[in-house]
Amino acid sequence: MYTVKSFNDPVALQDYLNGVVLGAPLQPRTFGLDGLTFVINVTGVGDVTTTFADIANEGLSPKAILDAVLESASLEGVVALRNYGYSNPKNPQLAISGDGNSISKDGTANVILGFSSTDDTDVSEIATGNIVSMLINPLGPLYVVVLNNSGK
Repeated sequence: MYTVKSFNDPVALQDYLNGVVLGAPLQPRTFGLDGLTFVINVTGVGDVTTTFADIANEGLSPKAILDAVLESASLEGVVALRNYGYSNPKNPQLAISGDGNSISKDGTANVILGFSSTDDTDVSEIATGNIVSMLINPLGPLYVVVLNNSGK
């Protein structure tokens, strides 16, 4: 049994192969984050907790959410905003990368950000041996990857 995935953007394909975990599309202003936490377990570092501040309840922009998370130097290169070019540019998603890292279910902001609050979510790359083939359409942006049944 095989799994076939297609992508319209090379970064989306790269993120998929690298096991990047995406949150929900963020609104131009995300409300309800004040005092809530987001916890990422970083390999070799341990849990890194972000506590959001929005005392005026004005809502946080996607960039403000990212900036809050990146206040910890341990998360540089681990957390980014992604918008693969075909979704609404005003609604990017938080992207968590780094094989072996995980998003803790204990973060109280998880539901708002689009991550699980019932299970830890692991970032795990697809093993090269699981890739059966990769196809690129030379006439347009279409990338297809075929994985054997032990792939994602």
